[in-house]
Amino acid sequence: SSHFGSSTAAPKSGGRSSWTEAMQHQPLGFADGQQRQQRMEPKPQIFIGKVPNNLPLSVLEAQLVPFGASNVRMLEGKNCAFADFDTWAAAEQAILSLNGMKLVEGATEGINVKLAEQKGQPKGRDGKPKVFIGGLVPGLTEDTIAQVCSAFGSVQESKIFNKNPASPPCAFVTFANFTEAELCISSLHGQEHGICSPGKTLNVRFAEAQHNMKQGSTIGGAIVGGGTAPRVGMSSHRGTPGPTGAMMAAALAGGGPPLQMP
Repeated sequence: SSHFGSSTAAPKSGGRSSWTEAMQHQPLGFADGQQRQQRMEPKPQIFIGKVPNNLPLSVLEAQLVPFGASNVRMLEGKNCAFADFDTWAAAEQAILSLNGMKLVEGATEGINVKLAEQKGQPKGRDGKPKVFIGGLVPGLTEDTIAQVCSAFGSVQESKIFNKNPASPPCAFVTFANFTEAELCISSLHGQEHGICSPGKTLNVRFAEAQHNMKQGSTIGGAIVGGGTAPRVGMSSHRGTPGPTGAMMAAALAGGGPPLQMP
């Protein structure tokens, strides 16, 4: 079976600058922050391609439902299907397990399973999700952000953006998988932590991918045929080790000074 991400073409570079991306996510004030927090985020979906002709829906459901899939639907005459999930991590596990599986005896090729392309879906590169962290304390280093986030998984990249000394900086952190990224979000969002501005709480969520729809059409919220996400190069920090119990405790404690890299 193909590994997660290998079945999806790498996103092409877009014309948006890194600063433009940062400003897209950074709240400009209380009202703006409230509006962004209340925005509708897309439901995790996967696309299943190369579905054998005349395959009963029940066969596909039997493979997908154990991973938490719901609303499994096949497109008539298209040899493809879609399924919804409650979390991106669950969708990712289905992809890792099912991509390349042969569903019928004698099949010459397996099914192609990947995240369905949707407007506003989490941003990342090569299948690795990117997390936005807003409301950081001024002067925070990228190494410190990487160390805090490594309590939740393997940090692939981290980058801090700051418009001016009067504005709180924000960061983008890329994780190895959605399970780690969702743990980071659930653990840090809304928390008073040593890395956030005094009197503020952290604003943590998936960074959004902005799709150029081109000639793609939309089916159930998913983009079919076309749709690429711009990527922003981030190379300041790479290869932070995975979590340890001590680092997890330190990251969740909050309230103290920022952690320092050894």
